[in-house]
Amino acid sequence: MTPVLHCRYEDWQANPPDPPSRLERDPHWRLKVDRVNQFSKVFYQTHQMLLEQKPRGLAYLWYGTPEQGLEIFHRRLSVELQEKLSETAVYLRPLEWPDELHDPARSFADRFCQAFEVENLEHIPARIRTFSRRVSGQKVLVYLCHRPVTSKYVFDPKKIRLYLDWWNKRLLPLIPTNAHALLGISYHAKNPAKFHNALVKKERLDDFSMSDAVFEFLDEMERVTRRDLIDFIRTHRVAVPADLDLRDKVLDDILIRSKGCYDRVIDELEHLESRIWQQGGEEKGSEEDDEDDYGL
Repeated sequence: MTPVLHCRYEDWQANPPDPPSRLERDPHWRLKVDRVNQFSKVFYQTHQMLLEQKPRGLAYLWYGTPEQGLEIFHRRLSVELQEKLSETAVYLRPLEWPDELHDPARSFADRFCQAFEVENLEHIPARIRTFSRRVSGQKVLVYLCHRPVTSKYVFDPKKIRLYLDWWNKRLLPLIPTNAHALLGISYHAKNPAKFHNALVKKERLDDFSMSDAVFEFLDEMERVTRRDLIDFIRTHRVAVPADLDLRDKVLDDILIRSKGCYDRVIDELEHLESRIWQQGGEEKGSEEDDEDDYGL
């Protein structure tokens, strides 16, 4: 093939196709296949915090195997909280973990300065107020989003209490009165049950308390089940075969190939939609008028 380029010097305007209506398809459906229980807890407690103006912050820790979409849940929180909290502006600040903890307070402070693009912690309130002025009339939720921890060498779970204590005493007092903070921490765990047991029994994080914030464990990010898929395709109108027997076989095949891993389930659903659209839409079920099993 020989590419040919054509050029003209008049005004040119693109006319891209309109995106699907929100009533037809949620543009963020890929973030919402599962994790309803976990998101519901975060949303309810965040909504209550903003409504009652207390506490000053919420901190959550969730965990699961590497294929269970921990990073996707971070994105879901930032997107869906903004959608559902209509009178609140979400100020997302991604956070990196410290490279070393020889001086923990200084290491934590350096990472927050990096996240807010300031020289020292005392400049953070001004940065948040600048954001507040751009969204005048709205409350502000500062979402502090940590990259998922993939190894104890990135951030040892033994240091979580130390970090949360610093966050509560040093960072939260800097949040302006018209804003609240949400902190998200996640861990890839080869053995989720062992990880949870260690944090509860050894670190006693289940009863950890802070003066100005609440810390919560979320349920393990488990494998996607058949029930999850059925609920999801009904809610988000994912294109699947109309015939129930064929639909069930397709969903079972997805779970077998993906082994219930969140990331792979998303890929399988996208491939399924692509195949169905290429075939001209959903496959139709039988329209015969034969009497069914119930005599109707």
